[in-house]
Amino acid sequence: MGSSVHPNGPIRPSGVQPAAGARAETRESRWFCGGGGVLSDFLPPWEGDKRTKLERQEPEQRGGLLRGADRFGSVTLRATIRAGGNKTFREEVGVRIYCHRRLAFEPLEARRVLATLAINAGGPAIGDYLADQYFSGGGTFGPNNSQISPIDLSGAVDPAPADVYKTERTGNGGSSGAFSYTIPGLIAGGAYTLRLHFAEIYFEGANARVFDVAINGASPPALDDYDVFVASGDQGAAAERVVIEQLGVTARPDGTLRLDFTPSVNNAKLSALELIGDFADPPGPDPGLVWTPAADATLPVFEAQGAAVGDRLYVMGGFFNSGLDVTRQTHAYDPAADLWTRVADAPVELTHGAHAVDGDKLYVLGGFEGTHPGGSTDAVWVYDTALDTWTPGPSLPGDRGGGGAALVGRQLHFFGGATRTEGMTDYVDRADHWVLDLGATDSLDDDATIWTALADMPNPRNHMAGAAIDGVVYAIGGQLGGNEGSGNQDDLQAYDPSTDQWTQLADLPIPLGHITASTVVVGGKLVVIAGVTQQSAQSDRVFSYDPFTDVWSELTALPAKRQSPVAGLVGDRLIVTTGSDAGIHDDTWVADVSTAPRVLFVRGADRSGGFLEANNDAARTEQLADINNLATNGGNHGWGELRQTLEGAGFVVEQLSESLEAGAPATGQTAGRQIDFERMDLSRFDTIVLGSNNAVYGTAAVDAIEAYIRGGGSALFISDANFGSDWADASDSDQQFLDRFGLVMHQDQGTYSLTRGAGDFDAPTHPILSGVDQFDGEGVTPIEVGVLTQGVSATIIAGAKNSTRLNQPPFGGQNQGPTRPSNGAIDAALVAVTADRGKIAGHFDRNTFFNLNGAGTSINRFDNKQYTLNLFGWLVGAFDPLPGDYDGSGLVDQLDYDVWRNAYGAVGAQAADGNGDGRVDAADYTVWRDNLGARRPDVDLTLPAFAAAPALQAAFAGLPPAQGVSVPSSDRPQAAAATPAAAGIDLLLLEGSWAEASDRRTLGNQELRDPYAAAAERAPLSEQTVGPLGGAIDAALELF
Repeated sequence: MGSSVHPNGPIRPSGVQPAAGARAETRESRWFCGGGGVLSDFLPPWEGDKRTKLERQEPEQRGGLLRGADRFGSVTLRATIRAGGNKTFREEVGVRIYCHRRLAFEPLEARRVLATLAINAGGPAIGDYLADQYFSGGGTFGPNNSQISPIDLSGAVDPAPADVYKTERTGNGGSSGAFSYTIPGLIAGGAYTLRLHFAEIYFEGANARVFDVAINGASPPALDDYDVFVASGDQGAAAERVVIEQLGVTARPDGTLRLDFTPSVNNAKLSALELIGDFADPPGPDPGLVWTPAADATLPVFEAQGAAVGDRLYVMGGFFNSGLDVTRQTHAYDPAADLWTRVADAPVELTHGAHAVDGDKLYVLGGFEGTHPGGSTDAVWVYDTALDTWTPGPSLPGDRGGGGAALVGRQLHFFGGATRTEGMTDYVDRADHWVLDLGATDSLDDDATIWTALADMPNPRNHMAGAAIDGVVYAIGGQLGGNEGSGNQDDLQAYDPSTDQWTQLADLPIPLGHITASTVVVGGKLVVIAGVTQQSAQSDRVFSYDPFTDVWSELTALPAKRQSPVAGLVGDRLIVTTGSDAGIHDDTWVADVSTAPRVLFVRGADRSGGFLEANNDAARTEQLADINNLATNGGNHGWGELRQTLEGAGFVVEQLSESLEAGAPATGQTAGRQIDFERMDLSRFDTIVLGSNNAVYGTAAVDAIEAYIRGGGSALFISDANFGSDWADASDSDQQFLDRFGLVMHQDQGTYSLTRGAGDFDAPTHPILSGVDQFDGEGVTPIEVGVLTQGVSATIIAGAKNSTRLNQPPFGGQNQGPTRPSNGAIDAALVAVTADRGKIAGHFDRNTFFNLNGAGTSINRFDNKQYTLNLFGWLVGAFDPLPGDYDGSGLVDQLDYDVWRNAYGAVGAQAADGNGDGRVDAADYTVWRDNLGARRPDVDLTLPAFAAAPALQAAFAGLPPAQGVSVPSSDRPQAAAATPAAAGIDLLLLEGSWAEASDRRTLGNQELRDPYAAAAERAPLSEQTVGPLGGAIDAALELF
């Protein structure tokens, strides 16, 4: 057994004092406010049980807080962060200072803090410890095993709660006795303290369990021939002793930490782990799901079928009473109206059917018919939501209940399930996997022969879920036979239609069945909601699986446990309804799952021709343009700092790499193989980055990218795709996509920067250039604006300089094209393109985004970083017109309310027609109200009084309808429509405008104050000057 290191005390960040369920940190920041100003509000970045305390100080006086561009003041703010649960955050405290002349933020000093990630291996969330996550392989043990003795914490320093040690992640026996953890979100190369918690709760002697723990694959292992029984000093006493091993570890270059547990005698195990250090992202489960009660379902049911189709969630059939009778009723939930409606009844009484959605049609496949125990059926029913009709579809080749289904294109897959005789519980699990071409069934009668057999699903089971992401079919969870007590499964398998093969993936965190109708695809991830786990226990837990990383994580649990609920995604609303737990329920909950902008980087294959310089790396394995490469050595070509820059601004970044062509040699130059974009749901990405690729793409993949862009997506094309030993590669690479829009990517030549002062910006006020005076490239490849195709328009933001090497014959040495002087009218270093509803940006050099010490230039030179944020911001719509910004100022404020008020009742094209229905009415007021305070990132202007959106909205919400003020008759438009007051608008309608010079106004018993005048008149800063709505806003700004 290797040596063990036992801590002398708990590891906590410097200055952190422990509190019940929390760790705390005090930070100081000094902020400079140009032009004078007042502190209007403080926006704590965390909510819930976390608290942020703001201690205000008097401003340092340099001329006082007076009007005039030559006046300024600085304020020192101290904020104490108490982060409940498992973590202490390191992020900067967000402070907004409202200045008289402009809004300015300049952090002068700040302090970082550490974070702690704590995971209960094999168990649920307990205290500061998260439920098990980030693991691969193995299984769980405890806590319902009667042989587990009491836990002895006396010999451990800063142990977890005793119940944490009553569960464990362990191997599954034999060669599968190993498991691993891969923890993401770390700082590449960062130093961390790892605490591994153990208690031997199964064996009662030495040498009964021996295993190794390796860190990042290093040899020898950090814990070698480790025996928990021996290390803990357990002598077979009545209580199981806890031991904690503390190790210093370093994160890998991709920002992860890998822990491998490999047994030599019986299974490896882990009770819990803690990781302490500086995280790139706050550790822990995504807290973003906030479950809000919605209208109760019309009929309480469970084991029903259902899915979201269009803007409704449909629930069909299910058990509706304790006698397990089945209904034929079908109901639709409209989340926009929060309304349930009964629609056409199903043709049969059905439970346990699989489902799939094809356009506006809901397919229900197989299931059990009639009162429990109903017999399995081969019937396929199709509900047309547009016509409100049920029709039979092509029957399955065999009767099945509790199977899974998924749709890939128009290929409908069905797999698994069980057969059962009516009136009996003689389950027989089936592995069959069939596919139906829906395109071929549109004009055919019911004919079982049109289903085709494919590779059988591993581990036959029922009560499972099916789903498809990017052309891959997934089989999730389930149970064996009728055994919901101990037969629930944690399996996840993926089926690739191109190879007709199934692949085993990371297991579910816990075994789960009864999830057929509660598994949903959200943002390219599987989300598995509630269900039943071992001992027939209903679950409230919600898990998310990321196919990019093969990692499960846990999301916010449901408000209550549910067996077999129905779930679906309607727009950005994740809806869960019905189900059972000690009764049959009609509850409906909705969570907003709108996400941060998502960027997909498409990377060429290693060693592919258009990807690397021919002589730079003999093996051609250099990680060029890899967003996971953070190395900063001279000549490095990584994009890791680009990824960090985007993630720091709130983007979600993912990467897909082309694979090598079939039969590629082990070394040397080769070609890449295309990514099948036509099989992917590209709509979940806000922008796609294409550059430095070499694969030859087929028409279907090019069609998919074009449709994605023209349908409202966006793409960044970065030149250099033709860079390598064969400089003509571009014609077989990104150029295939650009041809669809009339753009041409030329060849590598020249090095230069573009500077505002030199007049290099053709569109200097474009938002991509906001705050940018200079950016550069090395080995530039201009984008030529050629003959644009239909629906495409282009704006050259910065023209190319010097000369352009053309990507066209006649090709010379190394297939280099001819050179001509750059033509600023058609050759661009940066071009912004609109294509129908989508966008394209063409940028002249990938080197602009390289890591520090990159080849020629890097993201850290000049204004390249600001340029990067603006560029991606433009692509994802950050500078698009804001909803409610009726005056086009880039800020939703009272001036926009004035535009709406003055246009109220008008018809036709109107700036204040916020919902685009051709009429200015109460609905457009709601658009303004809901977006009050929103501001485009490029806007930096005199701050109107109503930009204090969070506080203003809070004050509005606190006013009853009776306190609203109707528009004076002299100001009302003379349209033949109801006035806003008569239309029943139930929130504040303000008279006049803050553009007027008045310092004070009244609204009922509320005093309104012009903060401009208040700021000018009062110095030093006082808490009586912090809001435009007097006492209402003062109250709204209270942090406690």
